[in-house]
Amino acid sequence: MPVPQITAAKFLESLERSGLVSDVELQSVVTQFDGATDEDAHRIARELVNRGGLTRYQAERLLAGESRGFFINRYRLLELLGAGGMSYLYLATDPDKARRVALKVVTRKYVNDEGMITRLKLEARAGQTIDHPNVVKSYEISAFEDVFGPNHYLAMEFVEGVNLEEFVQLNRTIPWSQVCDMGMQAGEGLRAAHRANVVHRDVKPANLLVDREGRLKLLDFGLALLKSREETDEFSLAMIFGHDCLGTADFIAPEQSVDSLSVDARADIYSLGCTLYALFAERLPFPETSSREKIEGHRNRNPPSLADLVPGLPAEVAKLVGRMMAKQPNDRPQSMDEVITSLGRHARRQPIEFDFSRILAYRASQARKRKPSTSASTARQSTTGGSSRAISHWTTSPTRVISQVSAETAHERAASVEGDPNTLVALSADPAFGAAVVPPVRPFAGELELTALDGGPPIRLKGDRVSVGRNPECDVIIAHKGISGKHCEFRRTATGWSLVDLKSKNGVQVNDRPLSGSAAEVLLQPGDRVTLGRALNYRFPGASEKGGHRMERRHRRWGVAVAVIVAIGVAGLAWYAWRLTGL
Repeated sequence: MPVPQITAAKFLESLERSGLVSDVELQSVVTQFDGATDEDAHRIARELVNRGGLTRYQAERLLAGESRGFFINRYRLLELLGAGGMSYLYLATDPDKARRVALKVVTRKYVNDEGMITRLKLEARAGQTIDHPNVVKSYEISAFEDVFGPNHYLAMEFVEGVNLEEFVQLNRTIPWSQVCDMGMQAGEGLRAAHRANVVHRDVKPANLLVDREGRLKLLDFGLALLKSREETDEFSLAMIFGHDCLGTADFIAPEQSVDSLSVDARADIYSLGCTLYALFAERLPFPETSSREKIEGHRNRNPPSLADLVPGLPAEVAKLVGRMMAKQPNDRPQSMDEVITSLGRHARRQPIEFDFSRILAYRASQARKRKPSTSASTARQSTTGGSSRAISHWTTSPTRVISQVSAETAHERAASVEGDPNTLVALSADPAFGAAVVPPVRPFAGELELTALDGGPPIRLKGDRVSVGRNPECDVIIAHKGISGKHCEFRRTATGWSLVDLKSKNGVQVNDRPLSGSAAEVLLQPGDRVTLGRALNYRFPGASEKGGHRMERRHRRWGVAVAVIVAIGVAGLAWYAWRLTGL
């Protein structure tokens, strides 16, 4: 559904009511854009974003006609970091502390849900109990009131980084020495948690956040088990969701899938072992399709040896990960001390590169596309879900306590629920700290080719920018009446390829969603359908397609070889028969 149009006057009215700018700033804007036409609302918004007066998220909501919901108590919402059926995560500013925070807010659907509020309280308590540089801090949990009634939020430390699931998508191979460093840091954060009598119970790449300097932090204690005292909240959570299988199927310890309430620190050691295995081998330990098969693998089978999968990996590291993934807790290292020491001997910290603003934009675009299920009855069923693909093609499923829940698309909700900060339907299963549930597209090496679905020639992408249009100076020339002189441009980014509409007359669509205006840009995903000029359709290639082409060529080569062998064999038999006849 396209973004509703808004006039310049309506935009300025929404800006005034929002409280995002002071009276002096507002007057300056009004004076500058005095006499603006109805078509200038987007131009005004872009100018304010470029000047730093608004964030992209704020501008998009104002352009949708919303004027409320930009503040939660003293916090000012800046960007959407992630969202799911149960909660939304925002980047916000705390004026009292002069700092940025990550603000987790319960969705309207679950403001009165005892299990969700209990989970948020447990997460806050765990984050406040542990004080360590490798653990994300929890600042406060509090209630607030909006136009719909009471709600809750959790304010946490904000880290500008990517989680390791995303990091895998940005890097085809992570050096094993860097993985050792990441594992060592994760171990140090978990050791601090265990010393505080907290068991994380959901250790996995998506819950390990790394910044540009290579510093790692453990996050999301929503499933944490606090063993220091009689926890009535923990008991309540167990009664609501059950305690037989709480965690993520791809990384869950065997004993945790039987009784999650009685596990100890060794369950986290197992999950960290699975995480290291996945990062080293670039595949999940048990990449089966169903959660049942994954859990059966953790309980009864051993994955292929790391020593066979990762050439050059030190034998000490391969043996350590194998012991961490032992089926019986007594056969594993009994504390994180041994894990930290062994990994530390081979660890090397390295800085990483990523464009955080582009990643944020991608997550926001995904938030508007997702249309999660509405059935609350799926809550228990999703507790053990997980990715069914190899790690190199991760797409996270809703894998934690509660399934993704929300019925409407973002624009449908925005039209009916003005001012609610929770109007952007987003990624699955409560991601945290910028954890994109659908990671950015991995860039492919070499030339890419968009297949024409209407029988025309393909569009080949070479270099960093490929312009498409009717003009002779364009890289790809399409002589069609629906195509403008300079229609669009494909741009290579750190996370894949993006598509930009160059003010084309008949527009550009991706999966039937139009790119609005000259500033519109979208990151393409494998399999996306691109429509140019309302007439020409193309398919953006995916990793599976690329692999399929290789397999097809391989089969073709084998077919030719077999045909040649058969022909030679037939000729040989014919010659032999002729010789026999001649004799």
